[in-house]
Amino acid sequence: MRLILVLTVGLLLTCVLQAEAQSTTTTTTSWNEWPYWTTTTTTYREICSLPIDWGSCTSTQPRWGYNIYSGRCELFYYQGSYGNENNFLTYEDCKARCC
Repeated sequence: MRLILVLTVGLLLTCVLQAEAQSTTTTTTSWNEWPYWTTTTTTYREICSLPIDWGSCTSTQPRWGYNIYSGRCELFYYQGSYGNENNFLTYEDCKARCC
């Protein structure tokens, strides 16, 4: 009986931990899906408070990021690699999530 109880608790704990990990991580499989990096940032409040980061590389892709100092979404040119999640494809996406 004790063994069954221990196994049941262990199984439940494993399920809870897996659900927690899935709820706080975003992953995609293709480089052209956005966001294509793995993240552990969980709320838009956290995402929108990140500084606008142009990233690095040689690409120039117009993107929108939220500026906490001006309180507005601002256009910037993402360079194609790295950066952070404060990086939206459209002004409307940025405004809907951060303003």
